[in-house]
Amino acid sequence: QGALPIDYRLGGAEVRLHLKIQMDTSVKPNFVIEGRIRGAELPDEWVVLGNHHDAWVFGGVDPSSGTASMMEVTGALGELKKRGIRPRRTVVFCSWDGEEVTLTGSTEWGEQFAEELKEKAVAYLNVDTSTSGSDLDVSAVSSLAPMIVELTKSLKDPSAPSLYEAWRRKEPAEGLPEGAFLDQALVETRIGSGSDHTVFLNYLGRPVVDMSFDGPYGVYHSAYDNHYWVSRIGDPGFQYHRLMSQLWGTIALRLANAEVLPFDFEAYAASIRDFIRELDALEGSERIDVEKLVARTIEMRKAARRLNQRVESALAEGGLSAERASAVNRMLIRVERNWLSPAGIPGRPWFKHVLYAPKFTYAAMVLPGVMEAAEEGDWGTAREQAEIVAAAIATNAELLARAAEELKDFAPAPESLEAKLRTIRETFDGRMAIYSDNLATGEVVAIDADSLYETFSVIKVPIMAEVFRRAEAGELSLSDRIRLEASDRRIPSGVLYALDPGLRPTIRDLVALMIMISDNQATDVLADKVGPGSVTAFMESLGLSRTELRFSDLDWDRLWLGAMDESYAQAKGDQTVDFPFDHYERRQVDDAFRRVIEETPLFFGRSTAREM
Repeated sequence: QGALPIDYRLGGAEVRLHLKIQMDTSVKPNFVIEGRIRGAELPDEWVVLGNHHDAWVFGGVDPSSGTASMMEVTGALGELKKRGIRPRRTVVFCSWDGEEVTLTGSTEWGEQFAEELKEKAVAYLNVDTSTSGSDLDVSAVSSLAPMIVELTKSLKDPSAPSLYEAWRRKEPAEGLPEGAFLDQALVETRIGSGSDHTVFLNYLGRPVVDMSFDGPYGVYHSAYDNHYWVSRIGDPGFQYHRLMSQLWGTIALRLANAEVLPFDFEAYAASIRDFIRELDALEGSERIDVEKLVARTIEMRKAARRLNQRVESALAEGGLSAERASAVNRMLIRVERNWLSPAGIPGRPWFKHVLYAPKFTYAAMVLPGVMEAAEEGDWGTAREQAEIVAAAIATNAELLARAAEELKDFAPAPESLEAKLRTIRETFDGRMAIYSDNLATGEVVAIDADSLYETFSVIKVPIMAEVFRRAEAGELSLSDRIRLEASDRRIPSGVLYALDPGLRPTIRDLVALMIMISDNQATDVLADKVGPGSVTAFMESLGLSRTELRFSDLDWDRLWLGAMDESYAQAKGDQTVDFPFDHYERRQVDDAFRRVIEETPLFFGRSTAREM
């Protein structure tokens, strides 16, 4: 007996229940409903949209919210067609059946039309459920991620100036004020299963996107997932249903009308590099030629960076002929298909993608052939699978290089500063932004110059500027002294962490230490003195609207040290200084540090190459 005011029991042998279940197990047909708007110029290139219509019980959220959004998208594109406005490429709409029982409708359809889809499908855009809340969740192959992020900047979110702003500022790190994710962390590029995108990615090798607005959804697959729950709790006013229709339709039209398909294979190479890091972290990974995988990925990134520059220049100059655009697009469409291994993953031949497969749940697994064999201790198979992955990466690197060669007329002049800087950047194993302004000649080079990066110690210059502004305004004196406590200590760089607490340096002294030797303790003390918000506001007043100081160095240390030892998640400054780094491999330390930058909303400072 529990606390509820009724008689009830849980367990025990005194009460037995005989349950009789009557089920219809006869074979029933599945109905896949398909509609098309034939492309005006490229009818044999398809953008495919899908949602399933079968449900457990009423299916208010899953799948009917997605069905409602797809009906809105089809209605809007149908209205454009009535006005004589067709997309350049064909748009195919599919309403799947049998999703809830082994993804039957989409899988059978994909297998039946496999060869045609491999040749013609540009991408598959899946929406299983439109909304059970307001948090945008997008999974996609990395080549589509930058395009999706960019499009969200043009859509209005009910809670923010744009969908992009609402998306990047969701889910603050535990125990921290609201932060903001970097663009490359917004789209989930580790893709599992559980919906109708599975056959397109894992069997057909087509680029996929899976989207929803999520929230607390305790009625999943129950009789309570109905219209009442959706209209009163999940999405009152159906605002996010409407927003999903806008997002879905906008992505579809961007792909359908693009002169050059908006794939970013530099982003894909960056994700593959992350996948290889996961492999390298496995115990025994030295038995695999990880260095070859890294080298192949760097070559792919090099070719992709060259291609991105030339596509951008070609589109900006407007000098790209239809024939050359078509030749490039044909190569871009082939990239995803090149990840397929005809033999499939060992033990699971239907799953043919060498980068993605679900585990034996919906959860994602990357480099699945290698990972599964390594986890089972079958290093011979792991090595064989790693060679297959390396060969696939090399194939796509060569394909992207040929696509870039097709656009060689749009490369920078060989002896120009831009060409030299791009050559340096092409082989860099990581993200790199460059902004150069030659004041004598007026030559400006801007490469990824408006993307946000973690500033690290460069943000100390804006802190200094705000301190001097305050001093000039009479709000503080550079000769004021600040007592340093043990809790103010910070992991080096600098010298203050090594000195006894109780020192009372002047603000001038702290600025000197912060700038001359990059002292982290002096930095946090000064940032606390003037306030991070004041630093950001002063930068904005100077026209540097994307330069921001947000968290402290201590916040940063707690997060990355806490990833290795949870007891440090709320550590004081003097405790972080004594962290036992010698207990961890260098790879573990570096990985924990990197993940804070790339996968969390926390940042010490952020800015762009153009502003800094």
